[in-house]
Amino acid sequence: MKRTDPGPGGPPMNIRRNALLPRRLLRFLRDARERKVLHTLAIYIAVAWGAMVGATEVFPQLGLPDGAFHLLVAVLVLALPAVLFVSWHFDVLLEQAGSRDERPVRGAPAHREPEEAGSPEPGQGLRRRRLAVPTALVVVAALGAPFLFRALAGDPPPPPPLLVVSVPAAPAADAPPPTPGAEWVRRPLELLLGPEVAVPSDPLIQPASRAATVAVERGAPYALEVELFTMESRPVLRVGLIEASTGRRLLEATGGGGAETLAEAGSRLALEVARVLDGEEVISLRLPGPVAAATGSATALAHYLEGSRRFVAGDFEGAADAFDRAVQSDSSFAPAYYRLAIAERWRWDYDHGLVHIEAGLARATLSPRWRALFEAQRAYLMKEVDASIAAFQQVTLHYPELPDGWLGLGEALFHYGGFGGHRLQDARAPLERALRGDSLLPPIHHHLVELAIYRRDPVAAAQLIEATPQGHPVRRILEAAYTINFGSQRARADLEETLRRWTLRDLSLLFAHLAFDPVRREQARAVAEVLLDEDRPPADRRRGAEYLIAVAPPGGREAALETWRRVAGREAFDPWVVAAHQAGWEIPEARAMMASLRARVHAGEMPRFDIPTNDAGRRAFRGLVHEVFLHGDSLEVASLITAIAAAAPDAPPTDPDPRVLTAALEARRALLAADTAAAIDALLRATARTQEPYVTFYPLGTMAPERLTLIRIALATGGHGLARRWIVSFGNAQSVGDLLYRSTIDDLRAAAREEPIP
Repeated sequence: MKRTDPGPGGPPMNIRRNALLPRRLLRFLRDARERKVLHTLAIYIAVAWGAMVGATEVFPQLGLPDGAFHLLVAVLVLALPAVLFVSWHFDVLLEQAGSRDERPVRGAPAHREPEEAGSPEPGQGLRRRRLAVPTALVVVAALGAPFLFRALAGDPPPPPPLLVVSVPAAPAADAPPPTPGAEWVRRPLELLLGPEVAVPSDPLIQPASRAATVAVERGAPYALEVELFTMESRPVLRVGLIEASTGRRLLEATGGGGAETLAEAGSRLALEVARVLDGEEVISLRLPGPVAAATGSATALAHYLEGSRRFVAGDFEGAADAFDRAVQSDSSFAPAYYRLAIAERWRWDYDHGLVHIEAGLARATLSPRWRALFEAQRAYLMKEVDASIAAFQQVTLHYPELPDGWLGLGEALFHYGGFGGHRLQDARAPLERALRGDSLLPPIHHHLVELAIYRRDPVAAAQLIEATPQGHPVRRILEAAYTINFGSQRARADLEETLRRWTLRDLSLLFAHLAFDPVRREQARAVAEVLLDEDRPPADRRRGAEYLIAVAPPGGREAALETWRRVAGREAFDPWVVAAHQAGWEIPEARAMMASLRARVHAGEMPRFDIPTNDAGRRAFRGLVHEVFLHGDSLEVASLITAIAAAAPDAPPTDPDPRVLTAALEARRALLAADTAAAIDALLRATARTQEPYVTFYPLGTMAPERLTLIRIALATGGHGLARRWIVSFGNAQSVGDLLYRSTIDDLRAAAREEPIP
């Protein structure tokens, strides 16, 4: 194929391949490439693009009209031919200057060494050097121009106010000062609308007829007239909301006059103004109708909104404080009591949550819908499994417009449903319904993420992770679980290195998520082994060994126990070892632990119910009760029942231990007496309440031996329905300790004709 030599600076060009193009055009393109005109064009396009992007941000801050941007675009387009023309001829001049520079100096030797192969020509190198500096300056100037313009422009002008507050120009002689009267309304209104809505703090003193005109002059779409006057020697507030463009009056209302204080009147009137603006679709209170209608105080509603926003952001303590201020502002505001109880529960303080629920129920003005919701939440805080689920189902049946009812049902099914015969995925529909009804609900996306991962739905899981607030304490655990399930091999390898820097808390949460998934047990073991690293604290290594016990396959029990003995074998009491012993493992150390606990009971050191539920002494006593339930005689049973009764008055009402442990011992007594009916009744009472939130990492808190015994009795007496309920509990109660029973449960599931738990 015939080829031509384009000369230095470019590869050969195939003329025949481009035969359809005119020779002059080809020659032009070749010359443009040699003269760097195409490079100049690329640089110009980059600079022009940067200038346009910067102008879109800077011009509005400078207050320039839209035409200024259009003019800039036109100038940049029209200047392009001129830039190319100058670039073409400027390159010729540079070539000539380079040729002059290459002439030999008088007196210098005429001989020059030949250039090395591939080295640039002298004129070409000079061009590059001369073009490099201005090109760099132009690029730097283009990139820095937006920041320079922003610095010169200063702060952007404030947005126009939503309202211009006006007061009468000539108040009556005996009227109070006008400006303080305006503040009674302005302050709660500003608090309610939030910082994104401007309400000037300098009310204008002017005639009422000028209010709309002045609002238009200041760019505000609404004028708010506020007048403070006296009527029968009592202060009265009057507000009037005017649409500035039309002069239409949207609201006229009064308050005070002795029936309420000025603060109460101002807050109520501010809320009326906000409701009108919400109806005009100027603002959005983002509240379900029942919540917005439950208070007449803008201040209370503002604090409620603040608490909800903090809740969404994962700031549970700040949310509790804000809801408490809402209650203080309006003692009849039922949603504030309810959300305050929820905030306390999310801080694992069920006792204080119950206090707020009881306070709300004590209000005589509580409507039926809120009373039903409060009673359902009370059952939840009392940790009553069936009662709480049934109560929330009634709320959603009769009051489907309450998002908190759907949230309560979803949480009850997610946390308690496993003990009530429900599948974990049953919580999905009510949780999704709750989020659709109120965008300011507590951040429950993480529950839905787990459900999406368990049902192998990567799209839904990714969307829900994105919707989870950045500050949420479990977001990175969810991201890690997503990577393990759906990520690339490279992403999983990177995660393995990252996990070694995680805390015990985060690794434990990831371990639990993986351990509950039957196909991810190997990954759960890998997470447990990370905790066994030699550079980890002793507490981390002990927990890693305990987790290996929980997920050990039947053939790996001895290896898991040997790891535990090496890491934590000298512990006086270990709940995981005791739980494994009660699940059927042969562990001599567990028998020694039980003997030590019996001695402590005889010495009067336990039980104690005036200490936290997760205290080591409380957990140890539960382990002893389970041991006596499995192997105790009637004398030991009676002794423990007496000891529990003596300590029970110290237990808070939300603590189920005194009742459920007593019921377990009564079931043992009935079994010793061969009274099957009484044993079943006692076992149902022993499993009626859960120790949530002390379930996932507390293997002795889920009444596992009692549930297993109930399954066996039900199968022996033909109660296959009851047996299936409690078989399901071992796969859905979200207790890592339940994994110790999985081989036994598989055998019982076959006997009960129950499908494997997904």
